[in-house]
Amino acid sequence: MVTELVARTAALQGGDEGAAQARADAEAWWSEHGEGELGYSTLLEQLAPTAAARQGLLAEFFEGETADGDRLVPSRAHHAIARLVARGAVRVIITTNFDRLMAQALEAVGVSPQVIARPEAVNGMMPLAHASATVIKLHGD
Repeated sequence: MVTELVARTAALQGGDEGAAQARADAEAWWSEHGEGELGYSTLLEQLAPTAAARQGLLAEFFEGETADGDRLVPSRAHHAIARLVARGAVRVIITTNFDRLMAQALEAVGVSPQVIARPEAVNGMMPLAHASATVIKLHGD
């Protein structure tokens, strides 16, 4: 994903040729043309400065289809966690993922989770002790 984000940055700065160079060696392209240390956060700030823009950009990577064209679906791990939640063994899930796969797995077993993806959502959330399931997305939605 970082390579593709570097390629998109390169395309903005130098067109298709820059993008091709960045895809071939993202680190080398970044050291010559990028600003700051190469990293996920730096790239997101440059390509998508607002929360809405980041959400739209990241949706391409985490929703819809894989690179092979297969539809993204919850994995066996997602379903195993969802079964634990349905049994009451787990009530809070903390994730760094942006996708909705955990929520989809929970819904498949009849659990409607509250999803906390932004700091301001904490003020309006149901207390953890009263919620059947809470998914906390550390990196937002």
